Amino acid sequence: MPQYGTASQNQLGKQQDEPALTGLERELLGYVERLTQACETSAAQCNALEQRSTAMIETRQKALEDGVRSLIASQTSLVAALIDFVEASHEPATVRRHLAASRQALTSAEHLNGRPVE
Repeated sequence: MPQYGTASQNQLGKQQDEPALTGLERELLGYVERLTQACETSAAQCNALEQRSTAMIETRQKALEDGVRSLIASQTSLVAALIDFVEASHEPATVRRHLAASRQALTSAEHLNGRPVE
């Protein structure tokens, strides 16, 4: 007839059946736990660094885009003013050709920027 004991007695019996860890195995298990903790900490630090770097890059990219947009708008205004000036001068043909080329370059830059200049 089988013997039935309490749950704690059954657990104790199972633990006694399993061989105990040797000192070397316990030391190795400790190293594995330390390595796991170090990897988790490193991963968290890398994620935080990535988020900070991404935010910084996005901020700088936005500032650069705004600067380029302002520069294009400024140059467009300058070209328009020069065209008005040349139209009132004596020999406008050569200057007009150069200004037209400049305006074309600005128009191309506007398309590269992806947004029209205001």
